[in-house]
Amino acid sequence: MVNRSNYRLFKSYLEYLRSQAQLNDLSVERYWAYGKHLLLWADETPFSKAHEVKPAFACYLESARLDGEVADASGERALLTRLLQSG
Repeated sequence: MVNRSNYRLFKSYLEYLRSQAQLNDLSVERYWAYGKHLLLWADETPFSKAHEVKPAFACYLESARLDGEVADASGERALLTRLLQSG
């Protein structure tokens, strides 16, 4: 089950992208699609403890890509989004 706090945090990030970064609705929808992978990977773990989640996010994306759940470009973009948020 997705951690409710993580969900709200990511939704706030999307609102930031819409209002402050002035991204259009299509771009924000894409970020939501990328964020779903991050939320599913973290599961019930708060983002502040994401470093404890196994497998690592990059490995999760790779296995999801191999299973056909994530396209190559989407997986790369989701990983990039995750790295930018943590930086």
